[in-house]
Amino acid sequence: MKYILVLDGGTESIKAVLYDQRGKAAYKSTIRLEFDNPQIREIDQNLYWDLSCRAIRNLTEKFEGDLEDIMAISVTGEGGGLFSLDENGQPYMPAILENDSRTEELLYTVNYKVPGWGKRIHKVLGRKVEQGNTLLLAIWLQKNRPDLYLKLDKIFFAKDWLIYKMTNRLVTDRTDATACYATFANGRIPTDLFSIFGLGHLKKCVPEILPPGVVVGTVLPEVAKKLGLPEHLPVILSATGQVSMAIGAGAVSTQDIAIEFSNTVRTVVVKRFKDCDFNKLHKSFLHYGIGQLCLEASNSLTGIGSITWGEDVLLNGGDIQNMEKLVEAQASGSGGVIYHPYVSTEGELSPFFHPHAQGGFLGIDEHTTKAQLLRAIYEGLSYAVKDSIVDNPAGGQLYLIGEGGQSDVLPQILADVTGRRVGVYEDEDYTSKGAMLTAYVTMGLFENYASATALCCRVEKFYEPKKSVIYTEGFHLFRQLREIYSKTWSKQEKYKILVQKTLAEDEEPEND
Repeated sequence: MKYILVLDGGTESIKAVLYDQRGKAAYKSTIRLEFDNPQIREIDQNLYWDLSCRAIRNLTEKFEGDLEDIMAISVTGEGGGLFSLDENGQPYMPAILENDSRTEELLYTVNYKVPGWGKRIHKVLGRKVEQGNTLLLAIWLQKNRPDLYLKLDKIFFAKDWLIYKMTNRLVTDRTDATACYATFANGRIPTDLFSIFGLGHLKKCVPEILPPGVVVGTVLPEVAKKLGLPEHLPVILSATGQVSMAIGAGAVSTQDIAIEFSNTVRTVVVKRFKDCDFNKLHKSFLHYGIGQLCLEASNSLTGIGSITWGEDVLLNGGDIQNMEKLVEAQASGSGGVIYHPYVSTEGELSPFFHPHAQGGFLGIDEHTTKAQLLRAIYEGLSYAVKDSIVDNPAGGQLYLIGEGGQSDVLPQILADVTGRRVGVYEDEDYTSKGAMLTAYVTMGLFENYASATALCCRVEKFYEPKKSVIYTEGFHLFRQLREIYSKTWSKQEKYKILVQKTLAEDEEPEND
């Protein structure tokens, strides 16, 4: 039996997974990352490497087979963030991870406040600048820590750092680079983008950009000994986390869709490069690394939060199983109630941007039941997903992963609302699995990704769509109401602030 070892450098944890050639995880080790401040996500780069070593060592010490049967180590990780080296090739400051939130105000300025910047950036990157973008973090560093900024000699990503420590070769891949600073169309460094940010000299700090799925080198002898791995083990540069997630979910053919439904909803649609319209500023595109394909991506802040709210508020903290029984027993259409699931205090990012987007029900009357409200939540979440993919032609599979895939009722409602066949997988670590599939294709065990996913990605259940005029009309109403309400959301937010401020003042003790 042959194996692939995957190292996944994330923002919340670092994972090492050993997969057999059938795509089964034989061993897994997860090291959680801890932070004192949820807004500031920094970690010592050497500590990040040491924790990665511990994750791998946990596996090799448990592995009962022949270590020589490990064919390669495939490295992926969350994109964005800022890992760096000084002119001596040494880390001198903590790595800033992708989920650091200190650039929120700058993010809004770049994308929406400065006339023309958002459109210009989208034309280069194929997407808006997002939280954790490497260039945004560099701007923040330039303004707030110029002493550290001036020492920047190399800038790169989490997985690049791990590969560098294993091989002593610093590279990045096109899926990561084009998501943050490289031209989407050709992978080159755009002089104008760096210049408008006032970061012109950082162009020389970008490492060599390679396509994903290449062997960067082999594990250094001293590193192999430290990790308990065979010497000269090939190290494979896999795609960035969101791309690897799509591969691991089995979305490798045109019009396939992968949706990771958790606290947020990450949706990717596989498209041909020539079919991508970069003039649609509400769309984001990712280089896929598979032929002439790319991913149309969207990150929505709607997600499991609405279901949690329904469970806590409408059922007084009742269990999810009971809640879903009520939802399943309720008829489609929820008695005419429409729910908008924009409950995040950060608003909404996609398929539209509004920092003050608000959630709510419409259509409640004296006969509306609790079960109808609960069902409306699930339907509203499904309408929001359709809102992200409605511009894409029918056809292709929709793969649902994350917490949403564990639901007993959401997959069927999603199939009915979108009119697409929904597949739910038995696996959990889709990003790691995508890196595993990349390695097996690179090492020649499979001819292509289609054959690799056919064997290694096992769908637990398919949900067939049931055509319904209720959901066709319900979706149209959902969008119409969203467009109407969006004109009042900012006023609603001001009213909330007024209420909170007034009540806080009323509670202040009077001075004698």
